Amino acid sequence: YYIKSNPSMYIFASIEDCCMEFFPWSFDECINPNQVEPEPCTNKIGDDQTDSLFYPDWISGSETCLNDGKEEDYMKSDPETWMYKTRSDCCEARFNWRYNECMKSGSTAPPCKS
Repeated sequence: YYIKSNPSMYIFASIEDCCMEFFPWSFDECINPNQVEPEPCTNKIGDDQTDSLFYPDWISGSETCLNDGKEEDYMKSDPETWMYKTRSDCCEARFNWRYNECMKSGSTAPPCKS
């Protein structure tokens, strides 16, 4: 019923558009749920234990959570306070007033060891 009552909100021209709107944190799995082989690593990280964690990005003005290993030193020195295992956790804690926008921002590629 709700889809028919507001189709422009739920019906998209492509699966990519739909996945980006409703599942940006799991975009690759959404567009190809039967994928057996993992995609090659495109977001390499170093050996630092905080490199794969998400942090709130206030500096660039993006107001999103990133896991690119470029967090500020104060965040790296206190990861329990500033860093999160998932983008969802980070967005909820640091940008809850704009959670959906936060989830759509930044790289969707998972981090991996080089």
